[in-house]
Amino acid sequence: MSTVGQAFDGALSTLRARFVGKLDEAAAELAKLIAFCEMDSLTPDVAEAATQMAHKLTGSGETLGFAKVSADAAMLERSLSQRDLTAIAKAADALAKTCRDTIKDAIAPDPPDLPPLAGPSIVAIHDNAATAHLVAEVFASQGEIVTYKTVAEVRPAPGYAPSLVVVDLDNEGCQPATLGLLRMKPGFADVPVLALSGQRKSAAVARAVGGAHLEALIKPVTPAELEARAHAVLQRGRLSVLIGDDDPIVRELLKARFEANRFQVFLANDGEEVITMARACRPSLVILDRAMPRIEGMKLLAMLKSEPQLQQIPVILFTAKGRQEEIAEGRKAGAAECIVKPFAPDHVLARASEILGVSG
Repeated sequence: MSTVGQAFDGALSTLRARFVGKLDEAAAELAKLIAFCEMDSLTPDVAEAATQMAHKLTGSGETLGFAKVSADAAMLERSLSQRDLTAIAKAADALAKTCRDTIKDAIAPDPPDLPPLAGPSIVAIHDNAATAHLVAEVFASQGEIVTYKTVAEVRPAPGYAPSLVVVDLDNEGCQPATLGLLRMKPGFADVPVLALSGQRKSAAVARAVGGAHLEALIKPVTPAELEARAHAVLQRGRLSVLIGDDDPIVRELLKARFEANRFQVFLANDGEEVITMARACRPSLVILDRAMPRIEGMKLLAMLKSEPQLQQIPVILFTAKGRQEEIAEGRKAGAAECIVKPFAPDHVLARASEILGVSG
């Protein structure tokens, strides 16, 4: 399995353990809900808190592999919306039993540490002291630098792609024609490359061989110039996603899946955080839950689409299971996609990648 695959599986295992760990608390709250129903004293505040809990369990359960929890929580959510105390108590009792059974059946060890992504942030290919000094001056504080003398010597870390490659085309073993070999190495097909050369002809050949993700700089190159070009090429190739959901399980699960595919990820807990972060970060894509606190999802979608600086950002909207009218309403309001909870993280990533025109 690739390192990024291990990272996601580790994150999924951690989140499953956290989810199971919270089911005991959920069962205790359900017992209180049943007592309120039996005493005919269910207040709007208690019902709203129970609805929020059921909604979160519905969205997270099946996504994390606990389909029975999700199904029973959805039943409770429907019963609460109908305000039938007998049906609420019955649904709460069924969900509480499922929570207890899940705790009993689940093997929930201590959450494992996520394995680190192996490999450097910067790959430098040269055999030149001046180039080594230049690269170190610009990038030493920004990440690990691994240096090879020739393109042929580059050894990719399985499942890992570096952020940037800097290659000195004037060194033996680093001629422009060898850049094709670099692109064939696992993880290097789309990595941005900054090629340094004292010859314009060599730089032109490098651009032709290296493709759209290669920038050529003519020597002499100053540290400021190298840093500026590196910043520009990395920003141009960076995709970001803002995930707005008040369920931390959903946020962390999607964060793990998108980061494993080299997205920059921003997280928001409520509608106000979403709009604030969208204005500050200008993400490539926004994913938000319709049932958001402080500013609900549809109103938030309208706000995003009304602001000139944000209206072109595609939005994926999560909706409740079985509510087709919500899907139609979301698409009419400008959502690029509506996905029903519970969802598969791979499906969300695939749709996001399709919307942004990149491979997932």
